[in-house]
Amino acid sequence: MWSIPEDAAILPSERDLDLAIGAINALRKEQEELLAQAEKLRQQASDRELKIVKINAWLAPIRRVPADVLSLVFIEVCQEDWKAPKVLGIVCRHWREVLLNTPRAWACIHIGPRSTYVPLNILSLWLSRCGACKLHASFSTSTKADMAEVVCRHGANLQCLSLFHHFHCLRHDFPQLQELRLGPEKLLFGSAPELAPELTPLAEKKEGENESSTILSLKRFPKLVCLHLHSPALEVMEDIAHEALFPALRELHIHTYGSQWHRIIRNCAQSLITLAVEVSRLSEKWAIEDLMETPIELPNLQNLHYIFNAFWYLDPPKLETPNLQAYYQVGGTPMLVHPQASLASHIFLKQPQSVHWTKFSSMTHLQITDVPHRITQLLEELQVTPQLCPLLTSVKCISFWISSHEKTDAEACITQRSKITGTQIQFQYLESRTGGSHMGYSLCYTYCKCDMPAAEQRDYYGENSYHPPNEGDSEQFDSELSVEEDYGYGYDDSDYDDGYESHGYYGPFGWR
Repeated sequence: MWSIPEDAAILPSERDLDLAIGAINALRKEQEELLAQAEKLRQQASDRELKIVKINAWLAPIRRVPADVLSLVFIEVCQEDWKAPKVLGIVCRHWREVLLNTPRAWACIHIGPRSTYVPLNILSLWLSRCGACKLHASFSTSTKADMAEVVCRHGANLQCLSLFHHFHCLRHDFPQLQELRLGPEKLLFGSAPELAPELTPLAEKKEGENESSTILSLKRFPKLVCLHLHSPALEVMEDIAHEALFPALRELHIHTYGSQWHRIIRNCAQSLITLAVEVSRLSEKWAIEDLMETPIELPNLQNLHYIFNAFWYLDPPKLETPNLQAYYQVGGTPMLVHPQASLASHIFLKQPQSVHWTKFSSMTHLQITDVPHRITQLLEELQVTPQLCPLLTSVKCISFWISSHEKTDAEACITQRSKITGTQIQFQYLESRTGGSHMGYSLCYTYCKCDMPAAEQRDYYGENSYHPPNEGDSEQFDSELSVEEDYGYGYDDSDYDDGYESHGYYGPFGWR
């Protein structure tokens, strides 16, 4: 083949031009042949890689996991994300069969603030697959009425239910419902005008009028033991305060306005084990002072939560709690501490204004949630006066953005107290990056935060509070919804076929 002369400074002749062009054409032809061979080799390598993936999937240890164990895994996953069956079902035929034979994997439905609309036929199909399993359902402010209605028609299976509005859904019977969470009063009667007649207090019913079922009729809620009330309408509060209509609750959380909450506590006083009370605006002071002067006896109460805020200007209710074991207080002054908190062995304090440790003489376990310097101050009080809380054996502190020296100072206080008293104290200092706003109840979109004042919760009731804070986040949010809509909620038995194998969904890991 022709090549460039050794002396590159020589100018090409006519013959050299012809030979050079011929050499270029020959080299290009060879280049095309090599590229074709390389593409063929790449395709062969890709084919080998796919075979390796299939073999690895076939050899995967998870394929040897018994179906009953795999079913338990699915249940755990689906409790974290109720839409997980959409993904689990397309992994392989075996997973799909196990999933369809695991009713508990379909027994959680949480329509969150950012959820898109679920077609009713798909929602019905989903509910049918949970069989006779107890159903947990939670609805946000953005939930459509027809979606809530479809779920509540399965009231016979519902065990836990959270509602923001669409209270007309409570007309159904709920023979198995154990926990009910009712959100704020906004939109209540706008979304359920037909329920208003049912909320008329019995005393106002006309003579001869049949007694209609009320919102918490024992006939429709025979097993209700846990109730959360977060600012429902005053009419609702008045209705459920009727003694003749009230269930024997074991757990009651009241975060609301008005005076009816005091009567509600009385109605279930004999059965209550856990009680949380927070009232952010007592506009009816004159209507409840007499009620609050009369003590409420709670013979079985073990856990008491008090949540105070800047609007609280009355003494807390007078409660008799002879069997109190745990006392929780958010905010407040020492004057507001429950008098019988001295009986409790477990004390939980969140952002207290100050603490009189003499009020907790039986305390063995202490948990404090506050800013670091306040925690150190409180622990120093226990160090300087070691005779306080003589039974103390465990301290847990929770704060935000803890520095190393703050943690060291707090630990030194406990160490010094242990040396003085001769009692070993277990100590933990945990850091929370949530800012202290929300703890627990992550799956309940009514945001029943029973360790924080309602004034701090209010923004989280509104649908707008879930919108992304800036334009960039909004675009990302819209994109996520679009992907979710494209992926679809809907599928039936025909959606799972072996066609996924040809798209790389073969085996338990192929879909990744």
